[in-house]
Amino acid sequence: MRVFQTYKSPDLYAVSSIYCSFSISGQNRVNAFYRLCLRLIYCTYRVSTTDLHNVFKLPLLTEKCQKSQQKKINNIQMYGNEMLICILLHKNVINEIQHHYTEKSFIKGLPNGRPNKRITSLAQNDNLSFCDKLCNFIWTE
Repeated sequence: MRVFQTYKSPDLYAVSSIYCSFSISGQNRVNAFYRLCLRLIYCTYRVSTTDLHNVFKLPLLTEKCQKSQQKKINNIQMYGNEMLICILLHKNVINEIQHHYTEKSFIKGLPNGRPNKRITSLAQNDNLSFCDKLCNFIWTE
């Protein structure tokens, strides 16, 4: 059971998101593999499929897939807004960085080269403090 839970159950959980889009024969192949694993785990080699699920009350793979899909939907409903906000903030940071190092790379007086060399060469100029130079570097258009 531990080997199944460690190695095969995560694979079946990953398959659960696309299980419904499989063809009938594809679903049957996945179900056959799942039943084989159950028979090996519970030592029920000669038990029929109906007895495996009705008598021993072991869940069907479709039931497990529906349950995992329901959990995913519940998580999306609960944490969807926070996740979208986090993704948008991350995208905004990436856009700002891209703007500073691609579009603003041709600012007058801005040294060429890698970003760390640009900042170092800005710090060597003695007209302003380092903080002022850094603010000018970031917010100049």
